[in-house]
Amino acid sequence: NHARESAGLPWPGGFLPGVIQLAQVAHLPGAVGHSMGMPDIHSGYGFAIGGVAAMDLDNNESVVSPGGVGFDINCGVRLLKTNLKAEDVMPVKEQLADMLFKMVPVGVG
Repeated sequence: NHARESAGLPWPGGFLPGVIQLAQVAHLPGAVGHSMGMPDIHSGYGFAIGGVAAMDLDNNESVVSPGGVGFDINCGVRLLKTNLKAEDVMPVKEQLADMLFKMVPVGVG
């Protein structure tokens, strides 16, 4: 990759540049521990899409990166913690999926 840069060739998209971005994110000011890549990882605008990193909110040097959530076309992964159990959700799972689809904004991509 350094040869590509020296020759002025563009970075290839995809997995490897995403992994390099993960390593760079792990060294951002305020990063806590490691950065992780989800199965859909690919290069983004400085922060790998499908990448996850925790930042120390008590550290004044910490950064906030919207690139970590796939802000361009909402291709990020979401997590919601509830006190619901599988048996609570199963009878209404289709209605729940329909409502989430209607209520969660997405991009055109």
